[in-house]
Amino acid sequence: TQALLSDADNDAALCAQLLRTACTVSDISGIMDAGAFGQGVAQWVEHCIATVENTEGAAEQYGDSDAIRARIATALTETIWTLCIEWEPDAADDGDTRWDDERLVRLEQSKQLAVVAKALLSTGVISVDLAKERLDADFLEQIGTIPSAATFTRKCIRLNTSLNFKQTKFNLISEQNEGFAKLVVLIQGAMEAIAPSQLTGDIMDTIRAGLASEGHGTVVLRALRSLDSLQKHVHRLLADILRLIGVFNIDPNRAVDIVLDCFMSSVRFYWPFYIALLDASPWCQSAAESLKVAQLVGWKMQFYAGETATAAKFMDELSTMAALLVAHGLVKLGDLYPMLTPVRNEDMDKEFSAWSTVLKEKHTMGGGSRLAEMGGLEELGDSGEPNKAAQAVAAVDGRGEWANQHALLCAKLLSIGDTENGLVYIQRFPSLARVHSQIADLVLRIVGVAVDDLYRNTNCVRAPVKPYLRLNTDAALPAVSSPSANAWGLPQPQPHSASDAHASRRNHVLSPPAAGSEDVFFYEEFWQLEAAKLLPRASSLASMPRELAPWLNVAFTRLHRLPALLTRLMRLCRYGLQHQTDEENTWLGVLRAWILPAYSFAAPSAGLSNELWLVVSMLPLAKRYALYRDWSDILTGNHPALPHTTAGNPGDSSRSMDMAMSLDDVLDDSSFDDAVGALHAQTSYVEIEALGLEVRRQVRSMMRRLSGDTVKLIGRQLCALCHPTPTLS
Repeated sequence: TQALLSDADNDAALCAQLLRTACTVSDISGIMDAGAFGQGVAQWVEHCIATVENTEGAAEQYGDSDAIRARIATALTETIWTLCIEWEPDAADDGDTRWDDERLVRLEQSKQLAVVAKALLSTGVISVDLAKERLDADFLEQIGTIPSAATFTRKCIRLNTSLNFKQTKFNLISEQNEGFAKLVVLIQGAMEAIAPSQLTGDIMDTIRAGLASEGHGTVVLRALRSLDSLQKHVHRLLADILRLIGVFNIDPNRAVDIVLDCFMSSVRFYWPFYIALLDASPWCQSAAESLKVAQLVGWKMQFYAGETATAAKFMDELSTMAALLVAHGLVKLGDLYPMLTPVRNEDMDKEFSAWSTVLKEKHTMGGGSRLAEMGGLEELGDSGEPNKAAQAVAAVDGRGEWANQHALLCAKLLSIGDTENGLVYIQRFPSLARVHSQIADLVLRIVGVAVDDLYRNTNCVRAPVKPYLRLNTDAALPAVSSPSANAWGLPQPQPHSASDAHASRRNHVLSPPAAGSEDVFFYEEFWQLEAAKLLPRASSLASMPRELAPWLNVAFTRLHRLPALLTRLMRLCRYGLQHQTDEENTWLGVLRAWILPAYSFAAPSAGLSNELWLVVSMLPLAKRYALYRDWSDILTGNHPALPHTTAGNPGDSSRSMDMAMSLDDVLDDSSFDDAVGALHAQTSYVEIEALGLEVRRQVRSMMRRLSGDTVKLIGRQLCALCHPTPTLS
């Protein structure tokens, strides 16, 4: 008893020693009385139980009487099974007479073991169910527990097949005719009973008031759990769905598929209802059930992968639904990732290679023929018909939006503010934003939010005014009757009326609309709530380059797609050069790395040109012309001098950050390299190379058309071309 209770690992060794002793056959001791042995073991078990009950604190360590009986019975059964295998006669040694004595001893020990096991079963130390579970069928037949080993084995095989491999047969006719119809009507009726605007307002009020429930999940998900009326409505709907599954014998997986279809068709307005429904359902409570939901979503995306224009609407809604499920933790991105196309990572690299090839071919049409590069003499203005290469580029861009489901899901994750899962794609495929412009636009939106507070708190809007143009500040200013202007003198935006707000809310779109559009993004009020923890924030002007470097590297030349953000970066750079003279190299690096390449791709704009000149005019002539030289090297691909930014300690060049590096090496809180303005030769990018070819082609074409009658026309076009690329054109 002391040996058994002193160490939990002594069970097997103690029982093995006990049974070996009971089954030992010798001339001196003879064979032990099995019945007496069984009674003794039963008394020993009771003594162990009494010892535990009489010892203070032992019950908490060893458990109650049932636990002790089960522990000893399991150890004895496992030991009997081990000895059966050890003492089983070896058929290979039947012809060898040298082992006759040993075979006789093993045979006698096996017979004695059967007698001992039968005694333990008769005294109740080992239960019949435990013996049938752990011992072999032949041994069970030998001790009389089962009548036939063959029959018992055959029943076990049939039972295992019935439990694990037999398909459940559902009433498909009832499902299609009545069960599915009632399920769809039930879900749609419960959904339409809730006003979307009221539900959205309740969520925002709960979050602002800090009443969101504690626990895991996003801010929106915890706010949904705090709405008692919504939770009661959802649980009532789940109970009705379970009744329908039972009455019509509907396949539960097909029921979930119907719920996902309803979710996909109403994702613009009723997404909070379905998020709350799936969160409260048993389908997303465990990892195994969540995997089934992810597989259903993945199969839907695979079904629409081969379609083109007809699947655009469904693919947009389906990818938005998948992004919402991933963002709120109802589905894991790792479970959905293998189901998306392209399946292999090599296909992603091939997509970038094909995009680079098409982009180069667009600007190298003519095969080196100078006359073909000039274009037709009748084309005095912009070309009216796009060439085949341009059509190919457009086809790649349009096709990639739906063919590459990874890029589409990444864009949806970034659009709803799930930067954590969105960065997984950007880290794994750094060139994804270069091929798909919608991802770069969303990255720029994140950068705009990051610099918004710093831009508003920094007096960098107004340009430095020369003394002879300075206004007379002593003159009295007219009184302002209402706060119609902000601190910069710009008019305040007027609030919309209720009718205007209602009219704008009807045009809900699943992707952030362009600036000035009347459409409303369906997740506009929520996308920054959870992302506020993950979005980069420029806490100060000095730390802005280090904190925004990874995001600006992803956007790179695509920065020109958002002129307002490019203007803000120019003004912040000018303010930094003016007020942080000790960080001059840092701001020159920002100017070289991101502002000048992006400005070269921007459309001709007097506003952008003036802002850039205000920055460049502050530099001394030597640094200004060195900047022009670097700008020319960047555009011509002649060893472009881009800044060497690092994410590690200053001087550690082993972790340099460029467009080809993943973001996980730079998204840390390390110090920024003070030598950010130091020149560092990087590889030429296909966008810059294509821009250089296009500018040279247009210049040659304009000079070829130049004549006395077209001086003004060609002059205006040439000036417009020279504004963004002065060092090249």
